[in-house]
Amino acid sequence: MKTELKEKMMDVALEHIYKVNENPDIKLADVDAYDAWIKYDEDWDLNVHEANFGMGEDSPEENDSSKFEWYACAYPVRMGADGYEHIITEEGESLFKWEKKGKVTFITDQ
Repeated sequence: MKTELKEKMMDVALEHIYKVNENPDIKLADVDAYDAWIKYDEDWDLNVHEANFGMGEDSPEENDSSKFEWYACAYPVRMGADGYEHIITEEGESLFKWEKKGKVTFITDQ
């Protein structure tokens, strides 16, 4: 994947993360706030998910966004012989891990 494309995808993922961290109770019409599948373009989908899907230790909703740990991945999308688009999960690429422990830690594979 080209660096420029990867950086643009990362921007989209970060926008989602900041929106949910700002308002942990947010309800989004088009995606799950804590496990979002975002159509990036005709060739790529993004998955942005929080490690515990917004839940605390005993499964109540977590309102302390400083505890959230996010992952973002990109997956190619291809048209199948059946005429439907398919997300090719085995060819996915990790974009980053994001967590806040006093300060934001942003980890990429590079």
